[in-house]
Amino acid sequence: WFPDGAFAEADAGTPAVTVKLGAVRVFHLLPWVALSRIKRERKTKFESLQHVATCKVQDQIKANDDAKKAVPKVQAAESKTTLEQLTGSMDDYDDAGPLMDVVVLEDASGQLRAVLDLDASGDLTKQVPMAPFAVERQMGTLGFGSAVTFCVQFYDDNQLLSIVTDGSSHGTHVAGIAAANFAEPKEPENATATASNDSMHPKNGVAPGAQVLAIKIGDGRVDTMETGTGLIRALIAAKKYDCHLINLSFGESSWQPGDGHGRVSQVFADAVYKWGLTVFTSASNDGPALSTTGSPGSITPPITVGAYISPPMMKEQYSMLPLDDDETTSEDVSVQATSFVFTSRGPSPDGALPDICAPGSAMAPVPRYTLQGKGQKAGTSMASPNACGTAACILSAVFQQLEKDGETPVTHLSPNELKRALMNTARPVDVRDPFGQGAGLISAVDAVDYILEHHDKQAQDTNFEVAVLGRGNSNTARGIYIRNAAELQYGPMKFDVRVSPQFEHAMERTVAEVDELVNLELDLEFKTLSYTGEDVNWISCPDHMTLVSGRERSQTFGVRIDPTKLSAGVHFATVQAIESKDPSRGALFSVPVTVIVPHNLGSSNVSSTSSTDPTALVQPGDNEYDLKMPMTLKPGIPERRFIDVPQGVEYAVLKINKVKNPDKPNKGPHRIMVHSVPFASTDVHHNMVQTKRYLLVKEDDTSTGHELRLQARGGSTMEICTQLAWLSNPEPVDIDATLEFHSYNFKPAPMFATHTLRIGASTEFARTEVGAPLRTETINPKATLKSVHRTLRPKSCTISTGSQDRDILPPSDADIRATPADASPPTGTQIYQSHLEYEFELDGNDVPVTPRLASLFLQLYDSPLDSQLWVLKDCNGQILQYGGAMHDSSSVSLKKGKYTLTVLLRHPERAVLDALKDIPMRLMMDLKGSGVLDCGVYTEFDAACTPAITSKEDRGMIPRKTVGKRTIKRGNYKALYVSRPTGKLPSWIQPGDIMTGTFLVDKDNTMTGMSLIYELPPKPNATSKDDSKKKSKDKKRYNGKSDIRCQIEIFENVAFQQA
Repeated sequence: WFPDGAFAEADAGTPAVTVKLGAVRVFHLLPWVALSRIKRERKTKFESLQHVATCKVQDQIKANDDAKKAVPKVQAAESKTTLEQLTGSMDDYDDAGPLMDVVVLEDASGQLRAVLDLDASGDLTKQVPMAPFAVERQMGTLGFGSAVTFCVQFYDDNQLLSIVTDGSSHGTHVAGIAAANFAEPKEPENATATASNDSMHPKNGVAPGAQVLAIKIGDGRVDTMETGTGLIRALIAAKKYDCHLINLSFGESSWQPGDGHGRVSQVFADAVYKWGLTVFTSASNDGPALSTTGSPGSITPPITVGAYISPPMMKEQYSMLPLDDDETTSEDVSVQATSFVFTSRGPSPDGALPDICAPGSAMAPVPRYTLQGKGQKAGTSMASPNACGTAACILSAVFQQLEKDGETPVTHLSPNELKRALMNTARPVDVRDPFGQGAGLISAVDAVDYILEHHDKQAQDTNFEVAVLGRGNSNTARGIYIRNAAELQYGPMKFDVRVSPQFEHAMERTVAEVDELVNLELDLEFKTLSYTGEDVNWISCPDHMTLVSGRERSQTFGVRIDPTKLSAGVHFATVQAIESKDPSRGALFSVPVTVIVPHNLGSSNVSSTSSTDPTALVQPGDNEYDLKMPMTLKPGIPERRFIDVPQGVEYAVLKINKVKNPDKPNKGPHRIMVHSVPFASTDVHHNMVQTKRYLLVKEDDTSTGHELRLQARGGSTMEICTQLAWLSNPEPVDIDATLEFHSYNFKPAPMFATHTLRIGASTEFARTEVGAPLRTETINPKATLKSVHRTLRPKSCTISTGSQDRDILPPSDADIRATPADASPPTGTQIYQSHLEYEFELDGNDVPVTPRLASLFLQLYDSPLDSQLWVLKDCNGQILQYGGAMHDSSSVSLKKGKYTLTVLLRHPERAVLDALKDIPMRLMMDLKGSGVLDCGVYTEFDAACTPAITSKEDRGMIPRKTVGKRTIKRGNYKALYVSRPTGKLPSWIQPGDIMTGTFLVDKDNTMTGMSLIYELPPKPNATSKDDSKKKSKDKKRYNGKSDIRCQIEIFENVAFQQA
C-alpha cells in the first residue's frame, strides 16, 4: 500500500472518506496459461505498431533525401535516430505488464470494498466496488482479453487485501467433477417425461446440489505448488465454514510416508479426528509399480482414492482402437475394467494401501481463460473428486432418510463411519489390484444402505489404530510387508499386532466420554480374506478377541505367516476383525498383509518357480548373474517380476525385444510402460531411485531392441513392472526381457547413503577404487565441477504471531461440546512465524544463483515445520525470485552487488522457531558453459598429487596421461585418483565456498556416478617484485653449478612454490 490518505469530495460539508491506495501488475495475477497467451498477443500488437511506425519513419527519411537541402540537418538526423530506436526496440522488448491502481474504501454501511482499475486507464468511474466474496459473492473479470475471473478478501484487521485468481485450470476441473451445477437447459417441445436427468444436464458434476467452498492452496510464487501454509489455512477455513467433505487433489513424495511424521500430516490427522472433517485425497500418479504412493495419500486419516477406468470410458473418452476381430485374436483377450496405468500403488513401506478407487478421468468444465468450455484430464486428481462427490450424494441421502424416519435430524456423519461404509461396500473390479484399488470401486447405493443399517451402533464411528510392532523406522507399521528375500529364508514368521481404539476427548474428560471408554466391549472374530478368492492357508491368526478400550493396558494379537506355502510373485490378503454377533457390519479394522517372493529365489524354504523350467517367468541367462523374463502383455494388466538382487550389485541393464512368432502375429505398434523400483524404503522418495519409461515396440520389428539402465541395490528385491498401454493399441504383445547386473564395487552398500568423493583443500586429490566383481566391465571416467556452493547464516531473526484470521488452529469438537453454553468458547492454537534474514554479496556478474534451505528441502507433508518459503531481493528491495520446500526454483542471474534472502518458517511452538534461528542457507551458483571445470582422473598417485605440474615441466619423468576408456577383467580392481581442477577458478569465489559436481566411472552411464566435492583453498598470494628478482638470480646460479646441486635446489624451489 501507499501511505493512507483522506480525500474529501468537492461539496462543502461532505465528510472525508478514508481510502487506501495501492497498485498491482496484471501479470502477477494471471495463471500461466492466460499469462503466456496475453504476452504473445501483446507482443504481436506491439510488433504491428512498431512495423507501422518504422515504415512511417522510413518514408520520412526517403522524403528528406528527396528534398535534399530543403530539410534541416537536425530534422534529418532526428529521423534517422528515431529509425535506429524503432528497429532496436524489438531487441530490448520486455513487457512487465499493465499496472492497475487499487483503491480500498469503506462504504456508508461500514463494509470495506476494493476498486480495481481493470483496464489500467486511471479512470475508476466505470469500475464496480467489490466486497469480499464471502459477503456478497461478487466476482470480476480482469481485462486485456485475459478472461480471468477474480474475487477479493480482506484479512488481518483489514490491513491486507487478497485478490484471488486461479493458479491453473486443475482446481476448476476437479470442482466440476465433484459438483458442477449448470443452469437447467430449456426443455425442447418434444421432450418426454422419461428423459434422463443426465441428458438434461450434460456438464453437471457428480453432486450438482452440493455447495462448494473453493480454497486456493497452489501458490503462484512457487509455480502453483501447494505449501504447508496454504494447506493448513485451507483446513482451518474448511472447519470455519462447517464443510462436510474436503477434496485434496494434490500431493508430493515424502521421505517418511506414513503416520506420525510431519506437521502438515499431523494437522490433517487433527482435521479428521478432532475437527470431524472427512478428507478425500488422490493416491498420486506414479504407478504401476508397487510402493509408489505419495503424501498425503500414504497417511491414514484421509480417504485415499486410486484411479479406475472402464471399457466404455476407454472407448468414449479416449477413442481407443478396437481389437481386431479375426482368427488370430485369442478368445480370452478382452479389455476389462482396471486401474489406470499411472495410478500409484501400495503398499507403503510400512504396509498400508489406498482405501478405494473411483473413475479417474473426465470431460469437465475448465475456466474461460483456457478458451474452451470443457477439458479432458486424467489422474488420481480426477478420481478423488469423483469419490468426494459420490460421498456428498451419500450424505444427502442419509440425512434425508434419517429425518424422514422421524429420528433427530442428523447433519453430520463422522469421518470414521463414512470411511468404514465406503470400504465395506466397495465392489471388486474386473482386473483386481488391491494395491491400486484398495477395497474396490466406490458404490453409493450400497454405502447408503450400510450406513442406515449400522448407524449409532457401538464403535461404528470409532477409529482403531493398528500397529504391527517391531516394523518400520518408528518400530510400528500399519501392515505386514515382507519384500526382501532375507526375511523368507527362515521359514514361518510371527508378528505382534497392537489394536488401540481412539477416543477424542476434551482437555478435561466429561462423564459421557468416560462412559464411552468404560462401556466399550466388542466380541471380535478374525478372518483372513484374499482379494482373488484363493485359500489363505499361509496366514494364521486367532479365532476370537474381546476388545476393550485398552487404556490401562494395550491389547495385542499374533499373526503367523508361512512363506514356504507361497509361489513366486506378490501375495496379498487381509486379516479382518468382524463383530461376532453382527457380521453384516463387515470389518471394524483390518491388517493388510503383503508378501513378495522373488521369482529368482533358490531357497529350499520357498517353492518358487524352478529356474530351469522353460515356462518359468524368470529363467537363467547367459551369465550366472543374467536373467531372462519372457512376458505376454495384455491390456490393463501389469506384468510384475520380482528379482532378488545379488549382493554387491550397483545397477542393472534391462534389454527388451519383441518376439516374432509366425503362428501368433503381433499387431503393432505397441506402447508399453516399463517401471522399475529397486526397493521400498521408509525414508527415501521412491521417485529418487525408480526408472520409468514408455517404449514404442514396432510391428514385426525384432531387430531393434530397447535398453534401459536401472538403479539396483544388492540384497534388496527389485520390481520390474511392464504394462501394455491400451490407448494406442490394445492387442496383446509378446516380449523378451533380459536383465544384466553390473557393479564397479565403488559405492557404499546403502544406495542412498551420502555418497561423496571429496577433494580436500590441501590434499589436491581424492582416491577411489573400482572393480569388476560380477563381469568384465568398461570404465571411461570423467570428473566435472559444475557449481559453487556457499553457506550463509542468518543476520537476524524475528518471531511473531501469524494471522489472527487464518493462523489459529481451531479447538477440537470435544472441547467445544464440553464447554457450557454460558462459558467463553474454547480458544484455538496460535501459529507462530519466523522471518530469517540472510545477506550476501557477489563479486561477479551474471552468476546463476539458486537458494535452498538444504536441511528442510524436499519436505512438505513430513516436514517438522508447518511451512517454509523464501524470497530473494536486491539492494533496492526489488523481488527477484521466490522458492519453497519441495522443488528448486529457476536460477536467477545476479550481477555484482549485495542481496538479501528472507526465509519464512512457521510452527505452533515458539520454542521450535527459536531453536532454528541460526539455520544455514545454501546458495548454489552454476558455472555456465566454459566455466565448467574438469578434474583429471589418473591411475598414478604421483600424477594426481601434483596436478599443477605438466609432463613438459618435469621432462616426462612421471606419466601424466588421464585415464581413458579401458576394461577391467572380472575379479580385478583398479585405483583411480581424481585431482583438483587446474583450470581457472571463478574470480568471485570466497573462502568457505565449495565446488560440486559429478564423478562418473563411465561418462556414458549416469548410473556409475557419485557426487564430487572440492574444498576450495585460500586464494594464492600475489607474487612480489622481490620474488621475481630472486627467481632471476636463482636461474643464473643454476647455470654455474653442478647438475646434482642444481637439481636439488630446483626441487627445493619447486616444493616451496607448491606449498
